Amino acid sequence: QELRSSLSRAQADHEAMKAAAATATAERDQWKGKAEEAAAELASAREEAETARQEARRLGEELAGQASQCRDALASVSELQSELQATRQKCKESEATVDALQRDLDNAVQGQIKAQAAAEVQAKA
Repeated sequence: QELRSSLSRAQADHEAMKAAAATATAERDQWKGKAEEAAAELASAREEAETARQEARRLGEELAGQASQCRDALASVSELQSELQATRQKCKESEATVDALQRDLDNAVQGQIKAQAAAEVQAKA
């Protein structure tokens, strides 16, 4: 009875770890998606900044307002770079969480297998 109870708890722990791993995987995938979006926005902002810079040089004093837009675009690039770095870090942390949960899950499965084997040996004895 105690062994069954222990096995039942191990199975419940196993299911909980599987659910936690699935949640962490979904969270990691979400952060990956956000990182990809941020990278695309960053590339777009960099292109816009370069275009604005070239236009400001070409028009010179006549288009002084364009230089202001260029500075704004560069600030956006810097802001997006910071966001991208933070998103990448969160993605790495999520991957580490998934790895740790997978190890815990593997350990729980091994424990469950050992418990079942012990139960079988005890039942035969």
